[in-house]
Amino acid sequence: MAARAPETSLGYTKIQREISCLCVNEWREVAYVDWVPATTGDSGIVLCVHGLTRTSYDFEPLAKFLVLECNLRVVCVDLVGRGRSDWLSDPANYNLIIYASTVATLMSSLGIGVPGGYKDCLFVGTSLGGLIGMVLASAKHAPIRRLFMNDIGPYCPKESLEFLRAIVTPPKFNTLEDAVNFHRQVACVSWGPISDEHLLDMIKNTMKCDPTTGAYTFAYDPEITASYKGPIVDLNLWSFFEQIKCPVFVLHGGKSPLLSQQTLDEMHTRALSSGVNLQSHTVPYAGHVPALIDVEEIRIVSNFLTH
Repeated sequence: MAARAPETSLGYTKIQREISCLCVNEWREVAYVDWVPATTGDSGIVLCVHGLTRTSYDFEPLAKFLVLECNLRVVCVDLVGRGRSDWLSDPANYNLIIYASTVATLMSSLGIGVPGGYKDCLFVGTSLGGLIGMVLASAKHAPIRRLFMNDIGPYCPKESLEFLRAIVTPPKFNTLEDAVNFHRQVACVSWGPISDEHLLDMIKNTMKCDPTTGAYTFAYDPEITASYKGPIVDLNLWSFFEQIKCPVFVLHGGKSPLLSQQTLDEMHTRALSSGVNLQSHTVPYAGHVPALIDVEEIRIVSNFLTH
């Protein structure tokens, strides 16, 4: 996906950038979108990280709101293997530690936690992005002021993770209409209300179109799913969650197959005993994940980040 010229609008400039990150034994480019407010100040910087098969475009409505209404700089990253970022040579390196390491490199390059730069950042993570945020925020002296986790928690039983098998195989669509139908019937069915206009725009920005055949494919390396092809075990990151020192907010899809009400309740119980400052809100109509497109959902995020 080719980089575009900076987009300047009333109130912000939107720039596509890249940095080079060391991923075990190879250097790879990691792409991100930088939303810079027209009036710079001390409001801070927001770092947004998407889910397993998604891209930075998922945060487009949220980023535009935060930069215009809250005067925040917003950076939305494409994890390695997704969107405009490079793919990895070894599929085994598509794992939580490498993701966290590349995001930490990005944070440093943005001046987060660096003398003369930003003291800290506001972190928004959807699904896998939330796990990355949790790992980073659990480290000592983490430069994360607030952590917003979209429909993910520290624990997922293997039965729940089976849900991912249904969404990680990247299909190919002969026409744009086929791609739209797939999103309506499968990929986005649990996200909540999405307008036709936004869905079309999202497909054009998160999928690749073959100029010769007109076929559409998802903009990610099929090998990111390698770890989901073999036996799946429980995800257990409670030890990371209980070390977090910054305030945490969990947005829960009421019909989510990945974040159960039982896990959310245990998060609150463990937060009380470990001293984690935790808030949560359930979106009753959403599954995995709330899309952060609805105005109410966007305001939930912005209110947490700015208060």
